[in-house]
This record gives sequence, C-alpha cells and structure tokens, in this order.
Amino acid sequence: MFRGSFLCVEGDKRAVRAASSIAKALGGKTFNVKSDSKALYHAAAVMAAGNVVALFDIAIKMLQHCGLSARRSQEVLLPLLKSSAANLETMNPPHALTGPFSRGDVATVRKHLAAIKAQDLDSALSVYAALGKHSLSLARGEAKQAANFRELSRIISGQHRT
Repeated sequence: MFRGSFLCVEGDKRAVRAASSIAKALGGKTFNVKSDSKALYHAAAVMAAGNVVALFDIAIKMLQHCGLSARRSQEVLLPLLKSSAANLETMNPPHALTGPFSRGDVATVRKHLAAIKAQDLDSALSVYAALGKHSLSLARGEAKQAANFRELSRIISGQHRT
C-alpha cells in the first residue's frame, strides 16, 4: 500500500527518524515541509489527485453531451490521462503540455469555446478558461508564435465565469 508513496513526516529529530524508518520499511519515501506549509502541501496534493478526478468527471459529462455513455467516455479519456501522466514522469510541465494552448491554436480554442457554450456547460467553460489561462502561461516559455498566444489570452480572459 505504501510502496513508492511519499509520506510527509514532522516532529522532533527522534520522531522524524522513527517515522522515516517505518515508512522506509513499508516501501515508502519521506519528505518534510515546514509546519506552517502543511495546508499548502495538502492543497497541492488535492490539486494533483482529487481535482484531477473532478476534472475527469467534467470531461466525461462533456462527452456524454456528444452521445457517449459515461463508461465509454471514461474508456476514451483514460488513455489521454495516462499519456499525460507518462509525459510528466520524464518532462517538466511546460514540455509535457499538449493541445491547442501549447500550439497557440486560436481556431481550435474558438471552436472548443463555442461547443462548450452551445451545450450550456458553465462548469466546463469556467474550468476550460481557468486551466487554459494557466496552460498559456506554461506554453509561453516554449512559444514561437507570440501573436497567437496574445490572441488566445484575450479570448480566454473573456470566458471565465464564476
């Protein structure tokens, strides 16, 4: 259960040594953060795990609007998620990023936004816009088409609903 897992340990030196020893015996790895950073550490874990599940659920609902069943939608999307995770094992986020935001593909993003709006998927629109904005910030480090990225930023900024 713990093999390959990372466990955050804290306490005095003796407690940290004991906890680290137990974690190692169970196949885990340890790290520590400052006590006042524990909530931020936990929020980061939620973003990387729990929120990915919520995002995946939004994507399933989008495909259901295309006529696929929830089960088939999951089957269709899971290889994409696995591919992204595999990319992140060997690349940093800017290099692992794929899709229209990484390419500066204005026409595709416009089509995506129109399709999401046409189905009245407000949650999906908000998430698409928020993550698109962050994707642009990642892609700009790799950008070759500055004008396209400026246009995408303008388009996506006008889409964020709360």
